[in-house]
Amino acid sequence: MRQATTERGLDRLVNFSDAVAAVAVTLLVLPLVDLIEDGQTVDVLFNEYSEQLTSFVGVFLLMISIWVSHHKFWELIDDYDSVLLWLNAAWLFFLSLVPVIAGFTFESGLEHGQALAYLALLTSIYVTMMLMKLYVATNRGQALTRDDVTNRDLEVSGSVVVVAGLAFTAGLIIRWPDQVGSLIFFAFSGVAVRRVLRRRRVVESS
Repeated sequence: MRQATTERGLDRLVNFSDAVAAVAVTLLVLPLVDLIEDGQTVDVLFNEYSEQLTSFVGVFLLMISIWVSHHKFWELIDDYDSVLLWLNAAWLFFLSLVPVIAGFTFESGLEHGQALAYLALLTSIYVTMMLMKLYVATNRGQALTRDDVTNRDLEVSGSVVVVAGLAFTAGLIIRWPDQVGSLIFFAFSGVAVRRVLRRRRVVESS
């Protein structure tokens, strides 16, 4: 028997998720704060730590992009159950680990091990999001979405493409570890291009 839920419970679930995401994004800046020394000027900070600042901007934009996808998903949801709740909890767990990996990257640069850790973590985040979409697309989960939501709105195929691309990039890094920077840029650019093309298709179809 399905446990009864309320609109207030759904609001609390979404608000809690947004709060955890906000804290995770905020934690990204802490390693940069540690770089500031007494008497240091802004020019010196940008000149000496330009790589760390660039990494921060990249990871910040990536986490915002992930949160936007999560936000759009919950805009389609009208109810929740224990399965969706725990899948969302897993998504929050993986997202909260991003500042930890980012801290290592800010400290020592994007090395082979950090790159694979990033990709493994991102893959876990996108796989969890994909499982959430797949669940609400099933007969049991369809009752959780709004009445006008279709499987196309869930964009499950897009999540599959992203997961496959991240896994492929991880394989390339293992094969060519000296090209880690270019491969990571290639992977993130692919995700960005897919989002732009998807947005264009939505505009054209409307």
